[in-house]
Amino acid sequence: YFNELDAFTKEQSGKHGVDFTPTPVVCADPAAELHGMLLDEIEKQEADLLVMGSHKPGMLDYLLGGHAGHMATHAPISVLVVR
Repeated sequence: YFNELDAFTKEQSGKHGVDFTPTPVVCADPAAELHGMLLDEIEKQEADLLVMGSHKPGMLDYLLGGHAGHMATHAPISVLVVR
């Protein structure tokens, strides 16, 4: 996955004149660790925008909430949720 992400960012960096380096973060237990890891990475990268993918919510998402919704509510920066 990293190689595909790296190739994509190099292509887009050259195409748009923006220097971008991908930083993949591997999370062993997303249910327990993802939010904290993303918040740590936001701070480390000094990011000003978080782009997250989403899916059509199911019943469990309505009960427990989704990752993107949680980050949109709790992140100290703007969050763009893409479905």
